[in-house]
Amino acid sequence: MLFQVLSMSDELRRALYANSAISLDVDVIVPDLVGTTEILSDEHREHLCRHLPARAEGYLWTLVFSTSQHGFSLNRNNESLAIGAGDGKFGLWLDGDLYQGRTQSCSTYGNEPLAPHEDFVVKTLECWAFI
Repeated sequence: MLFQVLSMSDELRRALYANSAISLDVDVIVPDLVGTTEILSDEHREHLCRHLPARAEGYLWTLVFSTSQHGFSLNRNNESLAIGAGDGKFGLWLDGDLYQGRTQSCSTYGNEPLAPHEDFVVKTLECWAFI
């Protein structure tokens, strides 16, 4: 019988222990930002990095959209943004003006609501890309 030892990637390790009481002491490298944030603190970024897949590591975070710089509108057609509506509920929903939002538990993501109240008003929204 032939055995092969494979190393466990950080991504797999995170997935296996994500919902476990076991703690992994993995050093988190917080990337530099290209652009100015009004929302993300160093603590937020470190927390987010712990939940990103390993393939996202090593990239700069580049600000590609900010309501402060680009305004409160997705486009002229006033379309909304519909994330996770498999069961008729939205993990996150934003209207076309990026002003009103809704968050609900939904089976698509198995998430808890992302805000204390189901309906909310967006104060600032930023979209970052890994470049």
